Amino acid sequence: MSIDPERDTPEMLRAFRAKYKLPTERWTLLRGSAEATRQLAEMVGFSYQPGSPTQYAHSLLISIRDASGVIVFQQAGLDRSPEEAIANLLRMMKTR
Repeated sequence: MSIDPERDTPEMLRAFRAKYKLPTERWTLLRGSAEATRQLAEMVGFSYQPGSPTQYAHSLLISIRDASGVIVFQQAGLDRSPEEAIANLLRMMKTR
């Protein structure tokens, strides 16, 4: 989900998808209005604000959602190992 909808145009998101070879059946890149983006971020506990004209300061939050969009795992902070998030992703992949 883009937190900079003014700069992250549909064209920019397509280029990002191509650069990182993200398959459309596995990845959904989202872009909405500035207000809708802020509302969604608040709903999942993610905070952000402009840090400079080209960058944002934001919380470090990993959210894993199931196929229905329900958050099944969340991890916040810089001092956390990614192992638990990886284990959750692998567990979800086995159930598909």
